Amino acid sequence: MNTFVRYLALIVALLSFFVLSSLPATAALVRYTYTGNTFTDVFPLGVGDIGVNISFVVEETLLPKSGRAILDVDDYTSGRIPFTFIFGLGKYYKIDTTEFYTAPNNNGVDPHFSTYYERSARIEFDTDADGHLTGNWNAALNRHEYGRPGLLGGVSISSVGNGVSSLDAGELMYSFTGSVTGNPGNWTRELASVPVPASGFLFGFVIFGLVSVRLRGNR
Repeated sequence: MNTFVRYLALIVALLSFFVLSSLPATAALVRYTYTGNTFTDVFPLGVGDIGVNISFVVEETLLPKSGRAILDVDDYTSGRIPFTFIFGLGKYYKIDTTEFYTAPNNNGVDPHFSTYYERSARIEFDTDADGHLTGNWNAALNRHEYGRPGLLGGVSISSVGNGVSSLDAGELMYSFTGSVTGNPGNWTRELASVPVPASGFLFGFVIFGLVSVRLRGNR
């Protein structure tokens, strides 16, 4: 009876594997990464090699073809395009999606006054016939924390790719400011890692079951 149940389970798993394998593959996630050039105007001096770095991951099939893509954390419409991101300033500072939504630090703030923050992150770019990033683009992140006695701190990172008038800029409150004008960096595109599909797990289960049955039969 146990042997019959094992073989029945294997048959079901095999059928499920072939059914799932025959379904169309899910759209691949892509990661775009921007590496900006070193700031030519930075204060204070001597902080090191600072430039804007931006990375975001998005499902490419959701991007318009030969159009204008808008990724905005403040877009709550049904047509919004989900994405994750990292904005950084060289090796000096970076903030990712998780940190972006983390509540402000209340340490040292008068308990009678609550802290709050203003935040925004938006990436816009033209796309070609395949839905790939091309042409004019701009990206900006702002996250500032407030409380008593006022502004506690924050970060602004922005980049506007538009020929000679391009401007990469970054500002960390109470830390430094910097920019580079007319010298935009470069974008790269790559497939992002995705979880192993359910069919892969089923295939592993089938192989394990076959080996198990074989070993039991040799006893």
